[in-house]
Amino acid sequence: MLILVSERDDDIQFGGEVATAAKLNFKHAKSPKEAVSILGKAKGDAMANAMIFADLSQSGQLKDFQDALSTYIGKEKNKVSPNNVHFIGAEHLSEKDLLGCFNMFGHFIIRNYGDPKEAGRHYGRIVQGYRGNDEIKVSSLLSDSGSIRIIKLKNSTEKSAFIDQVREYLSNETSFVERSIFVIINAVDELLMNAIYDAPTTQSGKEKYSMTLRDTPIDLEGQQSVELQMGYDGEYVAFTVVDRFGSVNKTKLLSKVFASYMEEEYQVDLSRAGAGLGLATTFRTGGSLLIYSKPKEKTAVTVFFKQTENYRDFKKQFKFISVHISS
Repeated sequence: MLILVSERDDDIQFGGEVATAAKLNFKHAKSPKEAVSILGKAKGDAMANAMIFADLSQSGQLKDFQDALSTYIGKEKNKVSPNNVHFIGAEHLSEKDLLGCFNMFGHFIIRNYGDPKEAGRHYGRIVQGYRGNDEIKVSSLLSDSGSIRIIKLKNSTEKSAFIDQVREYLSNETSFVERSIFVIINAVDELLMNAIYDAPTTQSGKEKYSMTLRDTPIDLEGQQSVELQMGYDGEYVAFTVVDRFGSVNKTKLLSKVFASYMEEEYQVDLSRAGAGLGLATTFRTGGSLLIYSKPKEKTAVTVFFKQTENYRDFKKQFKFISVHISS
């Protein structure tokens, strides 16, 4: 079941298409209280697995949602997983508003749909992919015509050669304009840097290479192995970088991403390990982000972009952040 809490026509169109694509029953609620009422009438798996999409265009809507959900949890003695809560926000939403709801949601959608139904069909693949605890595979984000390549690094010194392969792949097999290719390459490069230098932690949870220069050679064997998956279906290109540590901190990650997005002059400090994971710049320049993490076992970070005829449309394309923390 998918419950949409919004009175906006474009949200209704979007939510309806998401439900159809994800094969979920669609329920429309005009207020958080009505959504909680629908949730309370559901039973068994329908209640436990219900997806909630809520309009968060204004600060008051967030408080209403928090209050209604808290009342529901208190009465029903149930927990609503952040993995099942999707907030829809406007471009002008302040960072302060976002920081207040990090513990409540796993997914944040910027309402720049373009065509709400097309955006809904696209996002529906994300919802369907996250209905289990496994991360979304690159193949599930693309149409059936998409082909997937998997590359594994053995040493950090191979990164430059891998980035050259990505550049060649984008230039020869896609129709992205040059400026968009530059953005995509930087995004993939930062994800690889994070997997190599930022993700590794000790058994006590401390960053293993927090004081290590990012050009230091690192063997990538065993737990420190790093994998790159990439695919293209003629419309979207997707890249996933996988590490074996599962050390993502959702609150810190989202704080960096939203600080960058809301502040025009914000600069990611690339000299500091973990200072934004390269994701802030990616989201700012048009990329959508999917982060799956199973603590102490695995993190898979995916960036993907829709192909456009020019950079202006590329930067303003429909985008979202989806964070799924597995138990």
